[in-house]
Amino acid sequence: MTVNLRGARPLSELPSLHALTESELKKAARAGAGVIDTRPAPLFSAGHFPGSLNIELGSALFSTWTGFLIPSGTPIALVVASADKAAKARLELARIGFDNVLGYTEADSLKETLQLSQLSV
Repeated sequence: MTVNLRGARPLSELPSLHALTESELKKAARAGAGVIDTRPAPLFSAGHFPGSLNIELGSALFSTWTGFLIPSGTPIALVVASADKAAKARLELARIGFDNVLGYTEADSLKETLQLSQLSV
């Protein structure tokens, strides 16, 4: 039965959203969790968690891109600018039935990051 027929779980029934240490984030990624960095592209390129996807929370297509790039049912770990951004991301993901959010890591707490060069047009 699809989520549309039975309805999604209420947010109040979901486990509380908690902060993940960098070690816990690495463990979740190794176990197959999708890691989504919700920050704007320039901040992502300046330093991001290895293997994470950059889907900006400020985009009107945040949940759409997540639905395209993360297989349904996959656990998700968030990299965010702040804890309040994690709550917003979780709400947006729950709206499309992605309610298996393991937690979040604030980007400023990451020690091991990769960088990407930005090219202008």
